[in-house]
Amino acid sequence: MRILQIVPQLPYPPDTGGRTANFHVLKYLSRRHTMTLVSFVTPESEPHVPALAPYCDRIVTVPHRAEYVKRDMLLNLFSSTPYTMAKFRLETMWETIREIAGSGSVDLAHIDQLHMAHYVGALPAGLPVALRQQNIESVLMRRYAEKAANPLVRSYASLQAKRLRRYEAVTTMRFDLCTVMTEVDAAALREMAPHACIETVSAGVDTEYYHPDVLKITPEPLRLVTTGDYRWPPTADGLTYFVKNVYPLIHQAVPDVRLAVVGHEPPETVRRAAENAGICVTGRVEDIRMEILRAAVCVVPTRIGSGIRLKILEAMALSRPVVSTRIGCEGIEAVPGVHLLVADTPEDFATQVVRLLENPSEGRRIADAALRIVRERYAWPVLTDRLSALYERMLRERG
Repeated sequence: MRILQIVPQLPYPPDTGGRTANFHVLKYLSRRHTMTLVSFVTPESEPHVPALAPYCDRIVTVPHRAEYVKRDMLLNLFSSTPYTMAKFRLETMWETIREIAGSGSVDLAHIDQLHMAHYVGALPAGLPVALRQQNIESVLMRRYAEKAANPLVRSYASLQAKRLRRYEAVTTMRFDLCTVMTEVDAAALREMAPHACIETVSAGVDTEYYHPDVLKITPEPLRLVTTGDYRWPPTADGLTYFVKNVYPLIHQAVPDVRLAVVGHEPPETVRRAAENAGICVTGRVEDIRMEILRAAVCVVPTRIGSGIRLKILEAMALSRPVVSTRIGCEGIEAVPGVHLLVADTPEDFATQVVRLLENPSEGRRIADAALRIVRERYAWPVLTDRLSALYERMLRERG
């Protein structure tokens, strides 16, 4: 099958959740199918294009930086299009997609993320087209509004959430197939678009790369780790919440505890807090596996989210126990108390972390159980085989 994959940002390096998922979909679909990749690029990402050549028959890039601009956000108040969608609209991308898809060299179009769904209109009539959503964007924005402390931010986010809900409902119906990460997301989208064809195909983890025995690293018994791209507001919110409300309780119970904050650009408030209380801010690292393996416990204090947290699957694949909020592990087929520990209040979260620090054998039991389900259910080859089967069914149904 000749597949046109359309993505909002170059899926390399795979160092954020979105790029990681899009990269592995490309990598594993390319084992069965001929892939053409169309992507926005920035001056920073363009040098990475050659790294994707082994997986693509053709790569076409369009320069564009989809930044948040205050002036445009204000002007968007007078538009019916959600701002997070509008900033990805570019005539050059439209023409590029129309030219490639209209050449007769494509059997199916695969569009990654709602941000690029607008470009379904550039595809020729009759071409099978699938949308792969990593989040339900209206749910994500609504949860962001609920947690926003600033009243203006809360009002703006609430408005955007309502627009996104309408946009998702209408846009989903334009696709032959829409895949989402979790059954929770599928239920939310079916409520908005009851007549759409919606299937669940999770994101996963590279279980060969994230293997507990590849790097011989012994965990430090009182070390915690949290990972993420803190340029993403929901991730920054979770980290700030944890450092302010949860970590002091853990530190009070276990004075020698240490917390490693790993990832792009943590908030300044966290950097200031890191001057005390055993917090180490590493920033972005070349090999995140080393930081996860050094830890006794991985914490995921997510309060705003949709889709699936790959960081949980990565920690599980490396056989490290996880403590998460309920939203953080939403959609993952894991049983609290068996495959991970779950807590939603600062006191409960701290209690669960301390429980694992003081009982390493329980942490090992949980980590072993989690490792088994990750290998069975979340290995990328298993997931992309399902996606490929859905696409082959689409073509058969089209005749």
